[in-house]
Amino acid sequence: SLVDPQNPDHAEIHQQLVDSKQERDARQQRLKRARQVVMSLAAAVFLACAISDFKIWKIPNTYVFAASAAYVPYGFLSQMAGWVPAADPLSDLAAAALLFVIGFAFWALRLFGAGDAKLMFPVGLFVGWPNLLPYALNLVLFAVLAWLILKWPLPISLRLTPWGMRISEIRDTGKVPCGVVMVAALFATFVAFRLPG
Repeated sequence: SLVDPQNPDHAEIHQQLVDSKQERDARQQRLKRARQVVMSLAAAVFLACAISDFKIWKIPNTYVFAASAAYVPYGFLSQMAGWVPAADPLSDLAAAALLFVIGFAFWALRLFGAGDAKLMFPVGLFVGWPNLLPYALNLVLFAVLAWLILKWPLPISLRLTPWGMRISEIRDTGKVPCGVVMVAALFATFVAFRLPG
């Protein structure tokens, strides 16, 4: 090193360098904690959407708004902290708009509920344009998994549980809570492609 801490002339410079490194480390720790909070809150909101859709075939607008709003601190922190991969607001908005249009078309064809169609917007924000294909593949994978669960007979021990009775009700009506599949595909895609390193 060009700075010798034993040299009195260099001592002040050395201390400034140490203080600067400590400040950077402290800042990174704060950003890491903020990231954990933001990711946890976003995951909780999307999970609430999936549970609500599973239980009552409805996703409240407040949940959809909260999921969309959760992108704001995620995008801000991503840019500020230099996460890899970083959020790209324009690209993410484009993905959200495309998925929302697709969701609206599915709703018009009565393939989706209104809540499912609206949920496509925040899902698109967190998936991002470059990851639309992996998301589509995960969507197909979890849709097939849901179909298999609904086709396979449940063990008697599970049929008597609230979850088992709800699955039986969904099976009898044929109304699949698409929000559950969408959120599962989102989680799989985000963890694989967008979780900051």
